[in-house]
Formats: sequence, C-alpha cells, structure tokens
Amino acid sequence: MEIKNLLADPGWWFTSVFIGMLIGIASAFAFYWLLPKSIRISKKFDQWKAIKRSVRDRKIDFMNKHVHIYVYEIFVALMFMIITLMAFGISLAMPHLGLPPGYNLASIVRWLILLLAIFTSFGATSRIMIIADAHERFYGKVIRDFERKPKYSGGVDSTQTE
Repeated sequence: MEIKNLLADPGWWFTSVFIGMLIGIASAFAFYWLLPKSIRISKKFDQWKAIKRSVRDRKIDFMNKHVHIYVYEIFVALMFMIITLMAFGISLAMPHLGLPPGYNLASIVRWLILLLAIFTSFGATSRIMIIADAHERFYGKVIRDFERKPKYSGGVDSTQTE
C-alpha cells in the first residue's frame, strides 16, 4: 500500500526526475574527466602485455633450446597440480576431523589452504600453457622441416614412368 501511495505522490516523481538529471550531468562530466585517464591506462596495459608476451616468447625459445629445462617445467607443473589436489583434499576433509564447532582457527586454516589451492592452480595453468606452446612450436617446426625434405624413393625417381 505504501508503494502505491508513493507512486501517486507528484513530489516523488519530480524528485526522481531531478535526481536522474543530476546523475546524467555528472556522468557527462565524469566521461570527459575519465576518458584521458582510461586512454593512458589502456596504453600502459598494452605495453605491459607486450612485455609479458616477449618474456613468454623468450622462455619458450629457451625451453626449445634446452630440453632439460622443458622437462623441469613439466615436473614443476605436475608438482603444482599435486599440491593443488592435496590442498583441496585437506580443506574438504577438515570439517570431518572432529574439531569443536566453535573452533575458529580451523576455519581460518581451511580458507588459507583453499587460497593456497587456488594460487597453485594458477601456477600450474600458466606453466602448462607455456609448455604447450613450446611443445607446439618445437614439434610444429620439426614436422615442417620433415615435410620439406624429399622423400626417400629407394633410388627410383618418382617422376619416371615405365
């Protein structure tokens, strides 16, 4: 009933329209104030992405030149995955350990372990993506080089016909 009375009150409508106009004017000024800042942020973000991409490319090239680094990265990614699974398992098992219900330290530890699991999953994902790119670049190059070489025909020229 109160909403129906409020909608029938002309003072509410005039106030709503006035506040809407103020918000529109403020947003127009804010747009011209925020536009140069957003352009600067965008340029810095593009520069940051270019730096990250060049570091990633150098890491991939280094992994392709040194196989032991490639194997090491695979091992580290697997360790990140194992730690992630262990952290999730421990955090899921904590409520069933028989701790008192009001034990706040167990709750805090459980959330910290969940944060560890999330952090390690990001580490594993980024390493797996770099390993996959290095694998694709290396084996893509090997396959392209193999396809360029002439095929062995057993000493018979394949262009000759009988």
